[in-house]
Amino acid sequence: MKNFGDFFKYLILPIIIIVSVISVCAMFLMNNLPFNESHLDVNFKDEKIVLNNSLLLTDTMGKNLSMDNMKLGTTGYTEFEVKSKVDEKIKFEIYLLKEDAEPEIPLQYIKVFLTDEDDNVISSFGGASVPTFYDLKVSDVNLNGKLLYSGSFKNKESKKFKLRMWVADTYEITPSENIFSVKLKVGVK
Repeated sequence: MKNFGDFFKYLILPIIIIVSVISVCAMFLMNNLPFNESHLDVNFKDEKIVLNNSLLLTDTMGKNLSMDNMKLGTTGYTEFEVKSKVDEKIKFEIYLLKEDAEPEIPLQYIKVFLTDEDDNVISSFGGASVPTFYDLKVSDVNLNGKLLYSGSFKNKESKKFKLRMWVADTYEITPSENIFSVKLKVGVK
């Protein structure tokens, strides 16, 4: 009987304790996992934006781009909506992911302007000058991405945006066609 008591005390009891601790930790982690992209819906017409250097715009003209005066491949304009699919608070980022292009327009000439659906300027784009792609901060969600917007939703909220991109009028016109290409992405923080 003493051998069974020692066997239980030194082998079975530690195994039961270890399994219990692992089970409690696993349940805690499963309940506190971060949200993932499946908790968001993103509706947009164009995920990919491609610009070329055949039309240069001033900031005033670029800020007023609309579907009516957008030139496909020359200027970028897209409207999109981000919706939460969960009944809890969820943090997210909207960012741009640059694609490789040759020959490429330098980043400091690509202007980026974000507004809400009513053309109210998003706060980080409301400065005296329109930021360039080069000026945008790095995304926390994807270190290869450039941050457009960081926000949160409560209980299945949604928000609509308008993104405008163009080549600055300070870019020197060249005989060759240079391009710039990005994809619009949304990720959960």
